[in-house]
Amino acid sequence: MKPTNRIRLLLLLIPITNFCFAQTINSSLNLREKVTLEVIKENDRNTKKDTTYLKTPPNKLSFINQFDYLLNESLTSNYINAIFSSKNSSIQQFSKPIKIYIDPNIEKSLREEFIGYINDIPTIKNLSISFVNSLDDSNYYIKIANKNFNGISKKVLNKFTEAERKNLIFEKISRINFNDNNQNTYACLLTLSPSIFQDDNMMTKLKKAFFISLGNFNVLTYGAPNGSVLNIKTTQINRLNKDDILLLKMHYFHIYDFKVDFKIFKEIRKLKIKN
Repeated sequence: MKPTNRIRLLLLLIPITNFCFAQTINSSLNLREKVTLEVIKENDRNTKKDTTYLKTPPNKLSFINQFDYLLNESLTSNYINAIFSSKNSSIQQFSKPIKIYIDPNIEKSLREEFIGYINDIPTIKNLSISFVNSLDDSNYYIKIANKNFNGISKKVLNKFTEAERKNLIFEKISRINFNDNNQNTYACLLTLSPSIFQDDNMMTKLKKAFFISLGNFNVLTYGAPNGSVLNIKTTQINRLNKDDILLLKMHYFHIYDFKVDFKIFKEIRKLKIKN
């Protein structure tokens, strides 16, 4: 069976289950969590204690020489907040070009608005996004479910205020990223509950859900720049702002062929600062 056909079967057959819920609600459960950027003190830079967690040949780390985004304190802090909801979180990237197939049952005007939003994203190294006319050619499927569903339980919803609930992305959207052993993503399925089309914020939520899927990013009640897709207070999105674009450029500067958790990311940054 061709790889594209296998992906198609995965996208078509995977059900909306508690497993799916566990992934899609991750951002909402961690809305109040924030990992603060650790300040590297001058005397730490010269210490002999240099325990690295990078069990990888030096040639695989040569990208660090050009990785100047790591020297931007503000951007790095935003990036850590967006990626690491806990110290067990790891960086997730699309390792293959993204080819999106949109359910033809989605209203034409909505499809056109979403396509315009994606096409407005500037060229970003190692990130390729396009639209295809056949599910067989896709590895990213945006579909409408056969029946309504709630992606967030009442127990979880009760943790948020009424105002916050209106901005919860995954109440009527489910997301499944298919990842390899290095946490690199090779396919994604976004499923929309039919009831979401009654929501005035439907398009904003879809745009946010797509952006989140590009890196399993976190939506934050604080710690995200004003107007950012990842700021829960952002309710109107026409295009990505400069902060979101910078975040993507940093995220996709290098496609890792090893798993990068918070501890390893700190070591990568230390190596950059020492260079």
